[in-house]
Parts: sequence; C-alpha cells; structure tokens
Amino acid sequence: MRRGEGRCSQFDVRASGGREPQDFACPKQIIVIANAVPRLFIPAALWRARDAERDLLLTTAQAAGIILAKELRLEFRTRELLTATVIFALVVVVLFSFAFDPTAAESRRYGPGLLWIAFLFAGSLMLNPSFAREQNNETLDALRMAPISSFAILLGKILANFIFMSLAELVLVPVFAVLYNLSLAGIVWRLILVLVLGTWGLTVTGTVFSAVSAHARMRELLLPLLLLPLLTPLLIAAVESTSALFAEQPALDRTWLAFLAGFDIVFLTASWLLCDHLLAE
Repeated sequence: MRRGEGRCSQFDVRASGGREPQDFACPKQIIVIANAVPRLFIPAALWRARDAERDLLLTTAQAAGIILAKELRLEFRTRELLTATVIFALVVVVLFSFAFDPTAAESRRYGPGLLWIAFLFAGSLMLNPSFAREQNNETLDALRMAPISSFAILLGKILANFIFMSLAELVLVPVFAVLYNLSLAGIVWRLILVLVLGTWGLTVTGTVFSAVSAHARMRELLLPLLLLPLLTPLLIAAVESTSALFAEQPALDRTWLAFLAGFDIVFLTASWLLCDHLLAE
C-alpha cells in the first residue's frame, strides 16, 4: 500500500449476498502531522497579533484626535472658558505687580513663583469643567459605550486642556515680562521647554482629577483639594527651573528639568493604567 492510501471496509448485504465485507482502496489523502500544525500557524498568529495591536493603537490615536477636535471646536465657537482664564490670569499678574512694585532683583527672585501661581489659578479655573459638559448632557455614558479605549477619551481631554493652557501662557508670559522688567532674550527656547513640561504635568494631573470629581456634587471645591497637594512637587520644580533662567547668568537646571519629565511620565502612565476606573460611573 502506498503512503497516503488506506483501506476502507464496506458491507453491503444486497451486493455481497451475505458475504464478508469487501475492501476498497480509499482515495489518496494528505497526511498532516499533528505536531507540525502549530508550526505552520504560529507565524500567522504572530502577524495577526501584531496587526491587531497596530490597529488598536491607530484606533486610540484616531479616537483621541476626534475628541480633541470636538473640544477645540466647541471652545473656539464660544471662547467662554479660554477668555475667562486669560482675563483671570492677567488680573492676578497685574495685581501682584502693583502690590509689590518689585525691583529688577526682586523680580528675578519672586517673579517665577508669582508666574506659576497665576498658571495654577488659571489651570484650576480651566480644568474644573473638563468633564462637566459631558456630565450635564449625559454624553459621557455614550463615550464610554463607544468602541474606543477609555484612554483615548482621557488623552483627547488632556491634549485639549494642554492647548488651552498653552494659549493662555502665550498671552500671559509677555505681559509678565513687561510688568516685572524681565528680559526673555536668549532664554526663550529654554523657557518654552520648562513651560511645556510644567504645563503638561499640570494638565495631566488636573484632567485626571477632573474626571474623578466629575460625579461629585461639590466638584468645584473638591478638585482644588485633590489637586493642590499633588501639584506641590511639580510647582517647586517649575519655579526653581524658571528662577535659574531668570537669574543674572541664565542656566537650565537639568536636575529640576529631569524631575519635571519624571513627574509627567509617572502621572501619564498612571492615567493610562487607571483610565477604566477613572471614567467608571
């Protein structure tokens, strides 16, 4: 018997008249070794897993981009939150300048702290209603039921708040430099780096706790209570980095800069790991 053929038994009482079963040659079959099946399918399974992971990343990025576009469109249509935040921060900076009337040395010493206090007040005002619109219109449940990851929702909100804070700082920093007689020549790019790292940490932490306090009755009071203790290390590092830039011999303090970057990475990773619980009802 050749390999690939077998013998089949067939018993037909009418055809054989009660004789023994007859043997017929079965058609040639392809013999597949059982142990070889996984070897054939493992590469295909790995490629499918990689494709699925890539599709998931694209879906998360696309969903975050859609939510970001929605937030920008709603805000630039009314400009209520951005206008109120900019005006509030400008009032704080102007009042501080008239209250202290600092000299050039005092401005280099106390100015960075006053600047980041203004950023903190502006951020508290801006970050508080991050999820209020969805909560009032009951659209947060629809977002949670959408076929997207929870982190995409949170990331879209974080990016929108970061853009709003950056626009407010773009207006606030030149006014601050004029009122406090501080020169930005030669330190613009280093100052932008410090502002980006500090603002990103502020917006990530503020957006996360805005999601936590969205279901609370007194969320306007709860958010600052949760936010201020955690932002204290970030504010210290941001103030020290900005003070080093406003000194008579400007320098970029790499220690505080690394602290800012580490703070951002830790809280962004924590928001990614806990995003399902943060947006749970």
